[in-house]
Amino acid sequence: MRILPILLLAFLLTTAYLSTLSSCAQVASLTGGPRDTIPPQLDSARSTPNFQTRFEKQPILLVFDEFIDLKDVFNQVVVSPPLAKRPTVTLEKYRHVKLAFDKDEVLRPEATYTIQFGDAIKDFTEGNAAPIRFIFSTGDYIDSLRVTGTVVDAFSGKPVDKVLVLLYDNLADTVVRTERPFYFAKTNAQGVFQIENVKSDTFKIFALEDANLNYLFDQATERIGFQDAFIHPGDSVQLPIQLRFFQEELPLRRQGQQTPFPGLVKLPFNREPWDLALTASDSILSSETVKDTVFLWHELPDTLSWMVYLQSGDWLDTVTTRPGSRPGNWDQLRLLSEAKGSKAQLNPTQPIEVKWNFPVKTVEMDSIQLWSDSIRLEDMNLRLYPDTTNLRMWHIHFNWLEAQSYQLLMLPNALEGWQGLTNDSLVFNYRMGQRSDLGSLHLHIDSLEIGQTYLVELMQQESPIRRFTLNGDQPNWETWILGMAPGTYQIRLTEDRNSDARWTPGNYGLKLQPERLLTWPLEPVRANWEVEANFVVKWE
Repeated sequence: MRILPILLLAFLLTTAYLSTLSSCAQVASLTGGPRDTIPPQLDSARSTPNFQTRFEKQPILLVFDEFIDLKDVFNQVVVSPPLAKRPTVTLEKYRHVKLAFDKDEVLRPEATYTIQFGDAIKDFTEGNAAPIRFIFSTGDYIDSLRVTGTVVDAFSGKPVDKVLVLLYDNLADTVVRTERPFYFAKTNAQGVFQIENVKSDTFKIFALEDANLNYLFDQATERIGFQDAFIHPGDSVQLPIQLRFFQEELPLRRQGQQTPFPGLVKLPFNREPWDLALTASDSILSSETVKDTVFLWHELPDTLSWMVYLQSGDWLDTVTTRPGSRPGNWDQLRLLSEAKGSKAQLNPTQPIEVKWNFPVKTVEMDSIQLWSDSIRLEDMNLRLYPDTTNLRMWHIHFNWLEAQSYQLLMLPNALEGWQGLTNDSLVFNYRMGQRSDLGSLHLHIDSLEIGQTYLVELMQQESPIRRFTLNGDQPNWETWILGMAPGTYQIRLTEDRNSDARWTPGNYGLKLQPERLLTWPLEPVRANWEVEANFVVKWE
């Protein structure tokens, strides 16, 4: 008779246990079995119908066949044409995604809208993204044309990722500054863009780095690319679209001034002041530009204020310099080299460069000695010349012998520089390599345009080694470059339209495209070998 109470107790315990499991149940990743690789599937019967025409503003509901996650809605959900108000996108009941338009949103008439959800919708267990595109038209039909192309950096030629490509049916020049686009898309990692469901019409096209997310070109630091001609989607003869992306040159502006000590004025700018015209006292000893800063070395009295006049285009500026206090170690300041010789073997075909900590005005050659193998060389061919643009850089010329070690001795006061500074005894040790350890280049470029100026640069690791300016007086050009260290080099050619010996970006307001560049890799330069390089100018 006691078996019945025992069975009843077991039943109650089992029921309580199962109830506890049920109450604690929650959505979680399953383990075991094959990995799920199928993204969530849309339940079209329970979702808002896709590809509607004569669409009226209403919430859009997407129902899926499994539990999902909704992430990064701000970046992933893209609506084209862009909406005036950002819609809300929410996850409901683990399977439903709801997009609701703002109550003040007014949809454009006779327009096909595309809502791309990107990677926002993923299954809960494995993170497989559902590639959902919801399309509707406020008119009588769905537009079906397509615009594709690429966006590349105008200087490097590399593809540009995650930038907007904008289409406007308003053909006014100012439209990119004043209106939101009719259609838009974003580039992928390969710089490729694809705008679908476009109407048959004439458009202006732009690429834009939209820093403030308002679909307008309204900041000086935003990069842009544009095509000179209008585009016509569906035109079978239209060439592939490539937009060359650039930042317009900022107007030059001074960003303060610094007087670290008497005799030096530092003027920082918002960019490299390549176009700066500077006028100052005749007592300016040397003007040196380092990146975005101009260094003015002068020898005016410590207590004197004086004027510097700056100009760049229409911009004018006047700087009143202030007296500076001498540092405590002023009496100990001496002329020193920024590098004490070189451990590497030097090129015997080239002069040696020495950069000083302060400008050097004169050199007393009688106080300079050159030694080799403990023998003083009396050769009068030893000469020191200042750089034409910077008195802190000097060049040492001599008939250097191959595989030879040299010691350069500068006796005290051999140098006289800024503020009357001189040197203590200085010793420099150099070791020359052999010409047979070096290579050479015979460069030939064809199909140059007559009348067009070009800049040719020998590059190594993206830094120019040699520069040549071609005046466009003949269709081909050649040169020999000797004494090249073994290594990998490139040739970069710039179509220098404004003849300023530099690459110039575009300007949309002036309808100027960025100057075109070509970069050609060279066969690796080897010791005691001449590289023969023949290139043809052919723009894409």
